[in-house]
Amino acid sequence: MKALTDIDQSKILSKILSPKTANLWWGERFEGHVELNGNYIVEDTPYYYLSFTKPSDNNYSQDTIRDIPCWSFAALFEVLPDGTDITKDKSDTENEKYMCTVGIKDNIISTFANNPVDACVEMILKLNKNKML
Repeated sequence: MKALTDIDQSKILSKILSPKTANLWWGERFEGHVELNGNYIVEDTPYYYLSFTKPSDNNYSQDTIRDIPCWSFAALFEVLPDGTDITKDKSDTENEKYMCTVGIKDNIISTFANNPVDACVEMILKLNKNKML
């Protein structure tokens, strides 16, 4: 089961949430290699790795280009309003779906996804869009 935000979700959430709410980090860097003629070639596609601390703060990852906050399910749940509920959706017996429900000012808002992390991300996006976060 998915336990944390993927790189695309992390990039989107980093524009909405404070990085202080993240409990993990994606480090972005470009891999390179030396050719037989001695030229150093850098790949066009970035390489991402997961870290428990901000990658640029580590000596290990000096070639990190960008730090991207990453949220575990627990960190996402902490960002959501009190009273948020995550449950398996029992109305769809064919597919396993998770429902994230938030009650705010007489409104009940729900999102559905294939796992709890995606349900939380969808809820954060919905609340942000409606200026309720």
